[in-house]
This record gives sequence, structure tokens and C-alpha cells, in this order.
Amino acid sequence: MISYDKYRISELMEILKVSRNTIYNWLNNWDNYGVVGLYNRSGQGRKKIFDVQ
Repeated sequence: MISYDKYRISELMEILKVSRNTIYNWLNNWDNYGVVGLYNRSGQGRKKIFDVQ
């Protein structure tokens, strides 16, 4: 798989400092949903472990 700008996955991994799976997920989400596919969906990311009240 090659990006729009003809970068190889291994080159993108080095440039962006992310894993191969992350690159594939980004490219698949772009193909399936366009720009909206790159936004974080609710429930993603690390959950809070401390809450100041």
C-alpha cells in the first residue's frame, strides 16, 4: 500500500513515528470515510484515572 504522495508505509512510519497498524488504520479510514474517518471517535484514547471535583 502506498499513500497519495507515493510514500511507502515504512517511510510514513519513520516520518510520523507511529506503528504500521496505525498507518493502515488511517489509510483505511480515509478510503472508507474521507476526512471524517481521521477524526477521533468518542470512546477512543486513554480513560481518565483521576478526576478533580
